[in-house]
Amino acid sequence: MSLLKSLEEKYMHLIAVSDPNLRKYRNAGKEVGLTFYSSLFSSALLLAFYLAFGNIDLMTALLILALPLSLIFKILNTAFSIQSLRKNVEQEFAFLLIASASVSKTGLELSEYLKFSANSKAMKGIKAIGERFVQLSELFGNNEAFHYISNILGGRARQLLNEYASSLSSGTALYMLRDRANDMVKNAQVELEKSIQSRIMLALLLIALLGMAPSMITGFFALQSFSLTEGSSNAPSNSTYAFAWGALAFLPLLLSMIPDYPLAMRVIFRKDVERALNLIAFSAGSLLFLPAMILAINGNAQEFRRLVFELSLIALILSLPGFISTLRAVFASSVDEIAEDMLNHVRVWRSLLLYRGETMERERRKSVKPWIVVFMDEARHFFKSAGDCDPNIFQLLVDFIHESERSLKKFTQVLAIVFGTSLFSPIMSAMMLNLGGTLFPSQIAIAYVSALTYGIVAEKLALGKLKSALIPSIAALVFALSAPIH
Repeated sequence: MSLLKSLEEKYMHLIAVSDPNLRKYRNAGKEVGLTFYSSLFSSALLLAFYLAFGNIDLMTALLILALPLSLIFKILNTAFSIQSLRKNVEQEFAFLLIASASVSKTGLELSEYLKFSANSKAMKGIKAIGERFVQLSELFGNNEAFHYISNILGGRARQLLNEYASSLSSGTALYMLRDRANDMVKNAQVELEKSIQSRIMLALLLIALLGMAPSMITGFFALQSFSLTEGSSNAPSNSTYAFAWGALAFLPLLLSMIPDYPLAMRVIFRKDVERALNLIAFSAGSLLFLPAMILAINGNAQEFRRLVFELSLIALILSLPGFISTLRAVFASSVDEIAEDMLNHVRVWRSLLLYRGETMERERRKSVKPWIVVFMDEARHFFKSAGDCDPNIFQLLVDFIHESERSLKKFTQVLAIVFGTSLFSPIMSAMMLNLGGTLFPSQIAIAYVSALTYGIVAEKLALGKLKSALIPSIAALVFALSAPIH
């Protein structure tokens, strides 16, 4: 039972990390034991049923396995939540450290900001860590609390927290905080540019997967359907539809593999606006797939082309608000102006205690805004409580914001590449349809669904989130105009 004991200890550690509730921590070992023994019992019961009756229907098997499967799902969900927490903290930690260093006087500002972040709305990962830090610091003090918190994390955040805890003991926390903040400011633009370049490379790779490969398949079936010797066209079997539905089934996996933009380049939406845009995007996407379903049912290619043209125009109009609002948040924000306004206030008053930024208030009230605006709005409340600020030190945060904004403007590079490749996919598919004789519904379905799938993936690449269906709508419209369907 040493294996079971080891699993119990690991799961108890996960519970301690993911939930500060002491009762859940005490019951963690029992959950693992119950999962282990219920799995053994259910397996034995399934085997007994099979030996007794020779066959087991699906409903009976699901009833027998219901308890162990639900317990296993709960344990896996806890493990995935920890992974998500670590990923969020890794991205948010740079903002936490630089904001702390920009008002630093004693070196304790990082611990104070971490406690302040327990109520954060912008930094979800740091909020979870901050809640645990508040509780642990009350029990063990800041230094020990940092060591416990670092065990939760991984990567660079863990290394920096351990370094900060050691510097607190040696009295060099102030120098450590400022040095690491300087390093992060210098590397900010490089890291953001790497993210942009990786998205461009991903777009080019996906055009090969969802653009060229299905086009080649379409061309193959087009040539196969045309017989030079007999002068007749032979319809492909219905199994060729599997290529079209396969591309569609592959779509959720592709979308999950595409990460959102780095925090400095993200756009956030007010909850009611986000729900409305999600509904509109889903409706527009459903309209685009409707012609392919109708084509598979009735096989009428001319009606399919008419539907694609009309529905893609409707979907395009529906998608404009989400796409335009996202671009406006990126290109029309006043983040640089806010940072300079705060710096000027510090230069005059040596503090942000009396800061009332009109530009900040205007940006904060917008329904769609850059994530960094929400972060700065939260940070200014901490800065007010920090007391005196040295403008030369506060320049750290301002430089970091400027570097982030400079990279944000390179958003156009991703848009240009993604738009170009999303237009290339339907045109290439349409060209391949010209290779054969008579066009059959299955060939058209492969070409259309693959172009549409790439359009949806391109939308996620361009915007980071699926808040519109503009790019797949354009891809569908281009396909309707260029496909040789008469």
